[in-house]
Amino acid sequence: MIDFIQLGANVGKSETDIMWWLVPEKNWSGIFVEPNPDAYEKLIENYSELNNCFFEKIAVIGKTYDDDFVTENTDESVIMRLGNPEHFHETSKVELTADPEVLTRRSIDFIEVPSMSLEKLVEKYNMSGKTFELLQVDIEGSDYDVLLTADLSKICPKYIRIETIHMENKMCLLESSCPIFPHDCGSREEDRISFKKHLDKFMKLNGYEIVPDPWYKHYEFLVPSHWPGKNPEPENFNTVYFNKDL
Repeated sequence: MIDFIQLGANVGKSETDIMWWLVPEKNWSGIFVEPNPDAYEKLIENYSELNNCFFEKIAVIGKTYDDDFVTENTDESVIMRLGNPEHFHETSKVELTADPEVLTRRSIDFIEVPSMSLEKLVEKYNMSGKTFELLQVDIEGSDYDVLLTADLSKICPKYIRIETIHMENKMCLLESSCPIFPHDCGSREEDRISFKKHLDKFMKLNGYEIVPDPWYKHYEFLVPSHWPGKNPEPENFNTVYFNKDL
């Protein structure tokens, strides 16, 4: 039984993550996903005591739009820009529109990594249409594309906890150019809709409502004792969506 999926697990244990204490406390079984190979090795090391979890060295990416239809991205790999060896999550991100040949020739900071959609991941673990507790998402700017193209009739977490701070001031394309909700986006610059508002609407249409983060207070309490001098990630960095019918 799978209880959680974490996209962007990074090195596993840090002051910006809730899963390092939540998973063992709940005795959850789940899937940690991290495409950065160096971060992935540290992730395996940091969670060596967990014997009921799975690890995937892949990039989970959003599907693409073709004539207003969502279609699977047929590529089996993507280019990733590597991050700081000490703080992978600060700069490691998938370059969905980059030319692989140009990037890999230009810098050793770019590597090719395996990829799949979120639907393919749940199918791999026989989870399609099955309810699980938590989908935790922090994938450096790809969060929006992955969730907005996800089929939430097949991917069924009770809670979705996703980093949205970067979506607040990122505005959608104008009018009919918007592939998600074209009628929301006006013709004037001031009528543009933020990615966060689009995400909120998408989640509501799929039966989810915004709720207070049920894990933040305990996480906030634990950080100072485990990482002296470090501050917990602010609560407003993430939004938690809950589907009471799951």
